[in-house]
Amino acid sequence: MYKATIEIMGKKYTGEGETVREALEKIDYKGFARLKAVLTVGKKTVVLHPIQTLRLFAPNPLQKEIGVKQIALKFE
Repeated sequence: MYKATIEIMGKKYTGEGETVREALEKIDYKGFARLKAVLTVGKKTVVLHPIQTLRLFAPNPLQKEIGVKQIALKFE
């Protein structure tokens, strides 16, 4: 079980899943996403570039899939 926590503008959002990708997909964030963010999965922390954050929460399914895949690779 993985727990993903992302901090954007001082607020924390979480998601849980069996894999890193599932945990990233379950983070519920609605709002302006082109910002730096601090993502923690387990004990590993990564600072995301604004473009990576935008892709992670993109309304376009293809763009979102690319973002989730690229970020999940950092934690595997």
